Amino acid sequence: LDAAKLVLRHTAVVGSTGAGKTSAVAELLQGMIAERWQGANVVVIDPHGEYARAIGEKGSVRSVLNPKKRLRVPYWALEAEQVLRVFTGAKIGKAVLDRWSDLVAQARVEFVEAAEWLDLDPAAVTADTPVPFEIREVWHQLDYENNETREEKGDPSTVRIEEKGDPAALKPTRFTPYKPAGGKPDRGPRYEHYGQVPEQLRLALRNPDFAFLLEPAADPKGKDPLEEAMVEWLGGDAPISVLDFSGVPASVTDRAIGVVLGLLFELALRTEEKGPGIGRPRPVLFVLEEAHRYLGEGANEITHEAAARIAREGRKY
Repeated sequence: LDAAKLVLRHTAVVGSTGAGKTSAVAELLQGMIAERWQGANVVVIDPHGEYARAIGEKGSVRSVLNPKKRLRVPYWALEAEQVLRVFTGAKIGKAVLDRWSDLVAQARVEFVEAAEWLDLDPAAVTADTPVPFEIREVWHQLDYENNETREEKGDPSTVRIEEKGDPAALKPTRFTPYKPAGGKPDRGPRYEHYGQVPEQLRLALRNPDFAFLLEPAADPKGKDPLEEAMVEWLGGDAPISVLDFSGVPASVTDRAIGVVLGLLFELALRTEEKGPGIGRPRPVLFVLEEAHRYLGEGANEITHEAAARIAREGRKY
């Protein structure tokens, strides 16, 4: 094989189940590592955990289920609606989506105003701006409104709280139960408007399968956690990086893969020719195992668009 042509053009490895596609690609990657190419940067998207053994200690391997070398994909890099869909897997109604987006936008603005490492006009921030926000706080407010009862429906000062909640512990606020047929307390103005979505979100946030989406945590007085995560995605100083998404629901995996591909492409797009960064100063080869999952008709929109964009425009950068 002419390695230069192989990595500078698009290549598809096709064959029936069991024909040896993965083995063939692993053999190519092992050959690249053996040559100790300086500055080589290969990112393998591995949905089934098949490449870690083939690459071994010669490359960087991060897994969504490995707490010591966790593959971290921060949820806040997604648009507001996609965040909710990733965690709940539910079809989102307009009422809950509108309120969720308002709360997320507000939370993002507050973070930008407090963050010492962000130079961004808060007025330009929307629900979809990829800056951090605390999802537990937003969940808590949504759940509060969904269950709130009041002595007088139009008077917020008459709220009937029996036990305060705790966003950090994912503990809901407990209210005095609503009494129908004119009894007291009455329903709050948004009582049960959001259905089961707040509870579905709470359960997902407690689920270890979703832990990789909650890291790295963002600190307004710290440093950019997205930069830290992207360095890990690229494998640091290793010539090859395996991102192992195996072990979590496919719907969650596919969206997370879309985030990784989309953000790495944006980084390449914005990197100046002399660097630092990736793209023109340091090309990246993406290896997409099970590529039909991201490019087929039923693929998740985020992932499909990211993979298709790299296929269309990636060689330029």
